[in-house]
Amino acid sequence: MTKKQFEDMFREEVLPYVIERERGGFPDKPARREAWNNTVDAYIRDGALSESAGNWGHPRWLETWGLKCGSAHDYDHATKRRSHAHATKKSPAQLDREINESLAGSATPPRHLKCDMAGTCSSPITHVDEKGFIYCSPHGINRRAYNRCRKLTAAEKKKLERGETIAY
Repeated sequence: MTKKQFEDMFREEVLPYVIERERGGFPDKPARREAWNNTVDAYIRDGALSESAGNWGHPRWLETWGLKCGSAHDYDHATKRRSHAHATKKSPAQLDREINESLAGSATPPRHLKCDMAGTCSSPITHVDEKGFIYCSPHGINRRAYNRCRKLTAAEKKKLERGETIAY
């Protein structure tokens, strides 16, 4: 398998599951890089990739690519071109500045936070584990048997509802 074939497979089969777990609509860069590395390692172990694939760096599109499509201004990562003729490539600093400005100026309604343990759990969240997953009280207490899990403070819960991050 070539690197191009592997990238195409990763975009279609692995990355959508990573994006599904992201919060706030922003890329979880460490999770994406970890998924890339784990998938490369698995394919090397299975013999689908040569040992030299372990030296592949992360592709540039990995930390910015999303599932949204259809806009006339979409960035085509395969060709490294924007479809809009006058668009210019933005630096990471410019992108960070734009994100911070949009977050500072937006008065978004509080988010409804759901327990990460079960899709049908509708209890209010009260706990966070060492990996950043949030749980209701029964699931959080149960999770302590497997991972470090602690109770959220009221201030942390409000931050999460506003879409901000907390230390866990």
